Amino acid sequence: MLPSPVPDSPPFARAKAVALRYLASAGRTEAQVRARLARADLAGEADRVVGWLASLGYLDDAAYARARARALLGPGRAGPRRSRRSWRTVSQAWRASRRGKKSRSRHSPLATT
Repeated sequence: MLPSPVPDSPPFARAKAVALRYLASAGRTEAQVRARLARADLAGEADRVVGWLASLGYLDDAAYARARARALLGPGRAGPRRSRRSWRTVSQAWRASRRGKKSRSRHSPLATT
């Protein structure tokens, strides 16, 4: 179990701790990690934390998608119709996060493209 971040720790360190705790329970998408950081009032650190997690291999949307597809389409699972509904939700969140990233890249010197 990861220790709780100290409330007055630097924002980046706190954001990393929040993201790692969130990823410890299950694989997540970039959009989900960004949303979790926003709920913790750490949205300003999201670009750096997402980049850090991706560089370590902890955050990979393509791997998440493959694992999710295998889980949904496996024997005795959701089946094609239910899977399509679930994917619509995930893909809408992914597209929204990509649109947000593009708009940030024009205005933020720290944004990654």
